Amino acid sequence: MSRKLITVLTACALAFSATAASAAEFNEERANIWVARTQSFINSVSGDDLTLQNLSPRLSAACVGITMEVSKPNVPTWAQQGHLYFCHAADDIKHLYGKAICKDLKFSLKALQKADPAKETAAVMAAANDLIFLENTMLEGFGKSKVCR
Repeated sequence: MSRKLITVLTACALAFSATAASAAEFNEERANIWVARTQSFINSVSGDDLTLQNLSPRLSAACVGITMEVSKPNVPTWAQQGHLYFCHAADDIKHLYGKAICKDLKFSLKALQKADPAKETAAVMAAANDLIFLENTMLEGFGKSKVCR
């Protein structure tokens, strides 16, 4: 799928859910799904079998269906954006979009940092913090390889 089409679909999904999402809080089911998806992102870039050749397919597989998943009710805006921008970065990696990778990772980080420990469960906060750590690690690696410059 082209980057432009993904951006349009993401904007549409967020627009349709914007009213409910702006004040939305996780219910137990949506929180569990979000935590599991976050873990799948982390698992996609973990393991002894990870190579440069299989990084993109693994990230792409972890992101399948993300737009429909986060556009459902009871998913806070920060959580929607955190996952969507992470998957935009995965698509950027697939297509070797260079600086866009870092831009999308930074957008995801900005969203994830809005998770409120007073509103979210310990599992949601742990998952958000794990994804923040992963994205910071990815940004550091891309920075060293001069992808982000």
